[in-house]
Amino acid sequence: KKFQLGAYKRDNLIVFSEVSKDLKKEIHKLAHEMAHAYAVGADMHSWEDWLNETHAEWSALLYEEEYHPAYFEHLIQIKKENYQGDWRLNPKDGHRPNDVHETGTLLYYKIYQKYGSEAIRTLLRAFDRSEEKQTTAFLNMLMEEEPKLAKEIDSLI
Repeated sequence: KKFQLGAYKRDNLIVFSEVSKDLKKEIHKLAHEMAHAYAVGADMHSWEDWLNETHAEWSALLYEEEYHPAYFEHLIQIKKENYQGDWRLNPKDGHRPNDVHETGTLLYYKIYQKYGSEAIRTLLRAFDRSEEKQTTAFLNMLMEEEPKLAKEIDSLI
């Protein structure tokens, strides 16, 4: 799989390193990067980056689900087809895996299929208000509020 850096967010700036003529793709990319305004804080140089990327991606995916349901399904299908991981969020050595954008997104898709979009919204809100942007702290908070969701995530760490 060829890696392409399409865009990234920095303080008060979103940088696009490429732009396609596919307006839906660009809107989705922009929604993802805008979501990093709150989906941020976990160490982006370690496996913990799954928190940042999953929550940003699902913010964008929930937009697609509501306004472009066919495109939502298309994006999920692409992630499934391209995924080469082993369904573990945390590699044994704790490094930032190449599939950091896919693993958490597909894990949340399993939760979405089982519990619906409101469960994903619950996870997004929980991460947003989490003071410590770390998987352990996030799961501890979820165990108190939404144990079934915490257990779903914990099963893949």
